[in-house]
Amino acid sequence: QRKEPSQRASFEFLRGKILDVYPEYRKEAEDHLSKA
Repeated sequence: QRKEPSQRASFEFLRGKILDVYPEYRKEAEDHLSKA
């Protein structure tokens, strides 16, 4: 079960984007929780 190189590349890219955005999202969520 081998994936196409382009498919794998886009998966890696998406995973990178998610990991990039997630810390920001968590920080915002924590800010909202502490203000509530």
